[in-house]
Amino acid sequence: PDGDHLGTASLDGNIYLWNLKKPKPQCEHILCKNPSTPFVNSLSFVNQGRYLAITFWDGNIYFWDVQENKLTKLGEANLSKLGEANLLATASLTGMVTLWDMANPSKAKQKWQAHHAPISCVNYDAKSDEVDTVSWDGKVCRLMRKDNTWIEFSCNRNPIYRASFSPDRKKLVTVATSTGSAHLWDFCL
Repeated sequence: PDGDHLGTASLDGNIYLWNLKKPKPQCEHILCKNPSTPFVNSLSFVNQGRYLAITFWDGNIYFWDVQENKLTKLGEANLSKLGEANLLATASLTGMVTLWDMANPSKAKQKWQAHHAPISCVNYDAKSDEVDTVSWDGKVCRLMRKDNTWIEFSCNRNPIYRASFSPDRKKLVTVATSTGSAHLWDFCL
């Protein structure tokens, strides 16, 4: 988060924290703690870099307190993405989205059912206080938390596997790998 550290994961399940301030980057910590699967799905720094949020392919979420070198299991989910605030959005294979307050990461702040299929991408934007999801059901959903309303967009029945937002969050590119098709979504229209 500060540009001085980088978190990486290897296929053997080890997670590394690198110090990039050194003339030659050095590994400061190594963590390998998930006994059920070594495959890491995503890493995100949280709470100004104090924690590294780790999601594994078996659905488990852990928070690694890098200052105290302590690992805590938070819950189960598939993917995670950090917003600009101290909130973390996670999404499960069952279509459930959970919002966590990193000031108290042991308790979920908000949960809701976004899809009835696995969610492949979730994004929380602190500035707009909105959560966006894409799913294997071929839908893109946006939750506006200020009034707790959903907008659902559907392009086809093909699963959406990947998504990427423009920096201003006004456009979204989604890819359905089963068909090879890509769609550009314009949220300004």
